[in-house]
Amino acid sequence: MNYKPFIKLIRSITIVSAWLQIITLPLYGDVAAVVTVTGSRVIPNYFNGTNTLTVTVTFTGDELTTYANGYVLVHTGWAENGSTPDSDAAFPGVDWQGRVNGSGVATITRTANQLQTYRSATNTPHGDHFDIRIQIKDSGLSNVAWVDASLDNSYLNDWGDAGSNNYLTFDADPPGWTTVSGSFWDSANQGGDYFNSPVDMIFRPDEDLYNGANDSYRSYIKLTGDAGGSADIGGVHYYRLGGTGRTAELTQSAATSIPDPTFTDGVTSSTEFALVDGALYDAQIYLYDLAGNE
Repeated sequence: MNYKPFIKLIRSITIVSAWLQIITLPLYGDVAAVVTVTGSRVIPNYFNGTNTLTVTVTFTGDELTTYANGYVLVHTGWAENGSTPDSDAAFPGVDWQGRVNGSGVATITRTANQLQTYRSATNTPHGDHFDIRIQIKDSGLSNVAWVDASLDNSYLNDWGDAGSNNYLTFDADPPGWTTVSGSFWDSANQGGDYFNSPVDMIFRPDEDLYNGANDSYRSYIKLTGDAGGSADIGGVHYYRLGGTGRTAELTQSAATSIPDPTFTDGVTSSTEFALVDGALYDAQIYLYDLAGNE
């Protein structure tokens, strides 16, 4: 028996079948959302007064065809400090929306002031937690879906440089102090011209201060030699609050006594730079709270 024609037939059917499978494969698209927090000071898990929130949603393939010139809607949920905004009740409605442009991209940006104004309509925002959900609609306001990797009903918890967390804590209030006293400050507050060694300070911030890994956000007291003095003109002396073994100086729970503080030649330096007898000093306090506000 001659099998060659039969083998050729099987081979032809196989090739045609393979080409049909290639031709009929569906062309899937994608919807990708990226949320970033930017600003001069970005602290993981916080949103401070310098920060800006940017939501970018990109459509490709079939999804771009479906949602061309459509809408991206950002729902913001808030909860009091200590609670998590993870229920539908925490996301009552659409806060902001953007349009999908010709490149298949929609971008929505909000500043700390805008978030504060929005939340202040119902509550004081500072210290509250917030999260977002992202919804998409086509240009005819149909094909409604929530955005994540699988377009389901979950929340987006990747905040770029602000870390990965279920929510961010909003705090745009700059820190201050409730107590600044002791021999050094009392002399200045009472119009005195001199303070004597040893220097004594008592300090209490009005909120807990930053104590993370970034040295750029250390709180400190800075004394600069004034030209009106007779010595140490231009000399700059630093006392870092909350240094080794002194974390109590960073908490608002109680006033902390700082007897005879050691001044150094830099905020994070361990090189002592003593004050000079007869010098006139200009004093400044620089504070950074947990969220990175100054």
